[in-house]
Amino acid sequence: MKQSIHIYGSSLGIHQRGMITLFVAAVLLVMITLVTLFTARTTLMDQKITANDYRMRQASEAAQAGLEYAIAAINQVRAVDLDLDSDGELDDVATLQATVFSGSPGTLDNGATYQVDSITDITPAGGIAGVFDQIRVVATGWCDDRSISRTVTQVIKYKPFLMAAPDAGLAARNDVVLSGGVSVKNEETNITVRSGGTLGTNGGSGEVCNAINDCTKTANASDPTVQNYYGVFPEDPYFSSIAQADFFSTFFGMSLEDAKASASKTFEGDLKGSELLAYLTANPDTSVVYVDGDYTQTSGVIDAGIILIVNGDAQLNGKAFSGLIYATGGFDAGNATITGAVIAESDYAIKGTVDIIYDSSKFGNPALTPGGRVRLPGTWRDW
Repeated sequence: MKQSIHIYGSSLGIHQRGMITLFVAAVLLVMITLVTLFTARTTLMDQKITANDYRMRQASEAAQAGLEYAIAAINQVRAVDLDLDSDGELDDVATLQATVFSGSPGTLDNGATYQVDSITDITPAGGIAGVFDQIRVVATGWCDDRSISRTVTQVIKYKPFLMAAPDAGLAARNDVVLSGGVSVKNEETNITVRSGGTLGTNGGSGEVCNAINDCTKTANASDPTVQNYYGVFPEDPYFSSIAQADFFSTFFGMSLEDAKASASKTFEGDLKGSELLAYLTANPDTSVVYVDGDYTQTSGVIDAGIILIVNGDAQLNGKAFSGLIYATGGFDAGNATITGAVIAESDYAIKGTVDIIYDSSKFGNPALTPGGRVRLPGTWRDW
């Protein structure tokens, strides 16, 4: 009897321990299942976050690419090319689609896309007229499946081809000799001659006048007692301190090489005035001409009001020129009329009857002049 009871008790204990083991196993299985599900969910969420982040970067990069494209496209054209109907207003993107923004919409190598949304003239009072001085550019980018988009904006400002216009009718880095019946008139800035070297008349009159004396009388430019009153500044300390390699960039804010690349027209080799006149007659919208050689004008009248950059010597004899002449070499004139200004890195040799009338309105037409636009700091937005 005792033996039977003992056996029964042992079987009951074994059964109970089995139930506990089964319960613990079930609990562990449930916990493992929950952990697995949670891990799977977390992994899935991480994948979604990674995918969204990737697409967000795609959209942001595409939007920036669209903005860069728009700015580059605008910098490839002149201001007049942004106003096709010539109404004085900046045309919209749709109007300029074929001529300026033909690359919009565009697609990147990763499948993301962009488009230029709008360009808006926001030129403030006092801005450069006729060139859309400040433009707000808006571009949008999409990821490869177009599920995410980003929009960015940037304000760009017109950078004139001639960054710092000369303030004198004659500007020279070295010496100036005004022999014969030379007359320099400046009623705009009142500065007639500015040179880094000496100024002499070699026995000539070398007459100068400005608005201070209403040009009712003139004075000999070499007379030191009247030079300041008549706007004559020889041996200018600023001009004399500029290295020849930097003299051009002082006025244009760029190198000669960049000016050559940006000019409306470049002539390789020496150029005659008759050849320039023929070209300007056929191409009246020309504003900047670069001559990689000497320039000699003995015939024809150049009245286009252009910027003429001569990488060599410039010579005008017996004719008229309207515009700004810059010569990396010397400048020689005789029996000529120049309306605008002259800048030379080397010496002036002006003889005979030469009239120089300062007129900054002849320094190229800004609307026709190539000029890169630069980003205004602090105007980039992605909201």
